[in-house]
Amino acid sequence: MLGFGRKDANGDQTRIEHRGRHTRASRTGGASVRAQGKIGKTNATVNSKHGLRLSRKVAKGTQINLQNGRLGVRGRYGKGRLKTNLSKSGLSFSWRARRGSFNITRPARSSFKIAGMQFRGKTAVNLHIIFGIIDLGILCLKLLWLPFGLVIALLLTAFSSRQGDQDEGAAG
Repeated sequence: MLGFGRKDANGDQTRIEHRGRHTRASRTGGASVRAQGKIGKTNATVNSKHGLRLSRKVAKGTQINLQNGRLGVRGRYGKGRLKTNLSKSGLSFSWRARRGSFNITRPARSSFKIAGMQFRGKTAVNLHIIFGIIDLGILCLKLLWLPFGLVIALLLTAFSSRQGDQDEGAAG
């Protein structure tokens, strides 16, 4: 009902929220009722919390909208992890991470999701930093272990080949 057990493309818990055909209730946004439809190539959405929004796709990845008398422009471009984002205030660049998106040029627009809860803004930046430090620590431990693992593998190989030589000498 609230999305518990539902997984996204990465296999992580989706947002914890109720999403019905005309209703939505979330942890941070509260409850709202909406209706949507198309007027030609223009999408129209009426929302009890946000009012009327008219939106239209103008190019691949680019959308313009009019919401409560304010014009908006949105765009997201790029392949792979690095994306270019377009808004009325200009261009920004973001890095797609496993747990969310870190906006390089405007960090306050970053997002982070863990256990079905999505965080935005400064909280998301702090969580990206914390998890980045943890990932860096794990990587350092792996890199430190690598030489020890190689030495152990070489010793085991040498010991097993020497043991085989001794077994052949005893048999012959």
